Amino acid sequence: MKTPRKQPLSALFLALWLAGCAQPTTQTPYFDPGAVAQEEAVQRAYAERGQEIRNTPYTEQELAQMEQRLATLAPRIVKAGQTLCGNMGRDPQSCTYTIRLSTDDHKNLNAYANGTEIFVTPPMMRFANTNDKLGTVLSHEYAHNIMGHVQAKQRNAMAGLALGTIADMIASSQGYNTGGALSNLGVDQGIRAFSPDFEREADYVGLYVMALAGFDIAEAPKLWRDMTAADPEGAFLTGSHPSNPERYILLDHTKNEIVQKVKAGQMLVPNVRPET
Repeated sequence: MKTPRKQPLSALFLALWLAGCAQPTTQTPYFDPGAVAQEEAVQRAYAERGQEIRNTPYTEQELAQMEQRLATLAPRIVKAGQTLCGNMGRDPQSCTYTIRLSTDDHKNLNAYANGTEIFVTPPMMRFANTNDKLGTVLSHEYAHNIMGHVQAKQRNAMAGLALGTIADMIASSQGYNTGGALSNLGVDQGIRAFSPDFEREADYVGLYVMALAGFDIAEAPKLWRDMTAADPEGAFLTGSHPSNPERYILLDHTKNEIVQKVKAGQMLVPNVRPET
């Protein structure tokens, strides 16, 4: 197979940006990048301590306790999410999502949203060993669904597929068989487009959900120091997610924003970007 020229690939990236992929709509707080570097130094010290979640087998009793814990906290998150949607001028019932324990992943420290539900793995449940920690995790995932991030990524993937297909056709017309490589690249780039920003928005909006649910948001930023201790290898990587130090700083600024709004008697609703 001949190597395709660079022109179709460059055209794909340019076209993908010009196509106007779905982006976050809220205005997350600004912070000095230097603060992230300082927080990174703090979290590297956490990572060096080697604190990890013990990878021990889960008993049926422990899993049952996790199910009960989720059943107790989930209604608070759901009600808060509905309230936030009402504050944002949306139908509260449109922001009703089920929260479940993942039964097929006993290895990964993870929680995720699929647009209609939220899943939490047993290792994450074990890690988030206080209600406020778990509230931070659940509120973040709930915010992904509230803000339609799964659907936005799907639209961006379809846009990337369409543009990649066009690029493959252009390459083919010039005598280069790409084997669909540019279509696949377009899908991948579409999914990745603005992914870190969606995570930042979920952190930001999620803290509003957490506050409305009555959790202690003062402790929420510390979750990311604890995550660094539990998973040192992934703490400072960037790509689809911001680094843990950046997420700590963003949550800390968001916490201050919410506290000021409460003091001023303002409705708890995320700030929206001026252009939206």
